[in-house]
Amino acid sequence: MLRESLFSLYRSWNSLPEITVVSDGSWMAQEFAEVFAWWPMPITVLMREEICLAAMSAGFRELADYARESIWGLELAALTTQAKQHPVLYADTDILWFKDPALLLGDPALWAKPRAQRESNCHQRRDMALRHCPQVLEPPFVNGGMVALHGELMTPALLRNMVQDALPHPLDSSCEQTIKAAAIKLGGEFFPEKLSLVEFDDVHRFRSRNMKKEGYYSRHYVTPARQLLYRDALKLRLECL
Repeated sequence: MLRESLFSLYRSWNSLPEITVVSDGSWMAQEFAEVFAWWPMPITVLMREEICLAAMSAGFRELADYARESIWGLELAALTTQAKQHPVLYADTDILWFKDPALLLGDPALWAKPRAQRESNCHQRRDMALRHCPQVLEPPFVNGGMVALHGELMTPALLRNMVQDALPHPLDSSCEQTIKAAAIKLGGEFFPEKLSLVEFDDVHRFRSRNMKKEGYYSRHYVTPARQLLYRDALKLRLECL
């Protein structure tokens, strides 16, 4: 999926961004270099231990532990530590791009507040939400598959407390999702609606929704719509022939 996501970005963005990939250790830097040799710029690969060390250095021992035990914790730790250093547009690999989003995203120097996608429904960990941010359980719901940030995701105390709650559940993606959602509800914003579609109402249709005709800049193919990603990715490939 990462290959197709980057290919869609390559053909739709006017200016290519610096790409950083975070690996859980299943792929090494050399393997990324071989598969993505076609990408015209260097790709930075950060390994799990590098992210854990960055979290420890930032004073987040709990976050480092979460990153070691959970891929969702690794994702959260990568966003948290990297965004303190420079502007970050975090994007899941199951996102395809259709237009350059630069104008919608705005000046990266102004990304101090976290921004994320809205979704009609999104699974949250209810007990965590009720303890820390009940608004997470109310619409509009937050999808954390794309987040823009340059600064702190949330207050350090709240982050530590929520991560502590997530630690016993390393395989539950809703914990990390709830942490991101709390950040948006308490001090963040939503992206413009047209930046990304997060829906799956066309899963059983013969024809899937057309992002270009509907004016969307990208689509996040959440699990129920995952098969549509490969169909749309193939269409993008065929258009280039």
